[in-house]
Amino acid sequence: MPGINRDNRCFADPPTTPTCGIGNNVITSNYIRAIKNTSITINCTSNSNPPPMNYTWTLPGGLKRDGQLFTIPNVLSSGSYNLDVNNVMNADSAQQVIIGNANVIFTLDMLCKFR
Repeated sequence: MPGINRDNRCFADPPTTPTCGIGNNVITSNYIRAIKNTSITINCTSNSNPPPMNYTWTLPGGLKRDGQLFTIPNVLSSGSYNLDVNNVMNADSAQQVIIGNANVIFTLDMLCKFR
């Protein structure tokens, strides 16, 4: 059982590497192909104890967006997208706060549609 060891003491776990998908398709290779001028939505999850507080996307050019769901409404170029997942692990009796982190980087390849 996550969060409890054999002695029934609670413990904290940092986030796992995010698992992401587009629609019903799980992204398995960190490469995403999308057709120019189409929309894609990436949905990501990560497990931790306590649960993740933040899902932060860093887009090409350095812009940041928050959320488990990330939509590119109109694919116009290729680029790298970095997702950072964080949780805060501290007990009421502990004075030290530990930030757990996991990340994944996706490369988006834009495909041109030919007639």
